[in-house]
Amino acid sequence: MVKNYLLVAFRNLRRNKIFSVINIAGLAVGLAVFLLIFEFIAFEWSANRFHENYDRLYRAAVNNKQNGADYYLPPGFAPAIKDKFPAIEATISVAEGIGGGVISYADNGDNKLAEQKSFREERMTYVDGNFLEVFTFPAWWFMNKWLEDFAFRIHIGWGVFVIAGVAAIVIALITISFQAIKAAIVNPVKSLRTE
Repeated sequence: MVKNYLLVAFRNLRRNKIFSVINIAGLAVGLAVFLLIFEFIAFEWSANRFHENYDRLYRAAVNNKQNGADYYLPPGFAPAIKDKFPAIEATISVAEGIGGGVISYADNGDNKLAEQKSFREERMTYVDGNFLEVFTFPAWWFMNKWLEDFAFRIHIGWGVFVIAGVAAIVIALITISFQAIKAAIVNPVKSLRTE
């Protein structure tokens, strides 16, 4: 019985090729859009939930009458608010893109008297010393811990992981679309003969 239903369905697909391609392509696009929206909502819902203590992390803002919420607070705001409210365990100040500078470090490898190495960075983000005690970035932290023992290394930013995730989603969507179009174009008689 089911075999007859499939046979009739494949015959209708073959008879109405353009209509079938439009329907199957629409189904593929609809599924792809659904998956993208689902991934976006899942990402937004899980934002910063990988931190060890995400339920206790808050971001302070000041309401302006002109622009609404402003996240750029004066430099002394974090210590002052910590002193004012004893329930606050730690504060982090982050200053993005306020300048560049020269970064120097000692490569201590096997040599006790290692020379100082320096490089210039134009766009720096300054954070407090306890930044990685409050925020826990697992993949980024493990990769940097592993790479910090190498003499010559590069900095791996979070963007690499985002690009890899987006590339995986795009490849999956292309594969699903290709298989859907391929299934719509195939001659159903050939597939019925092999059964």
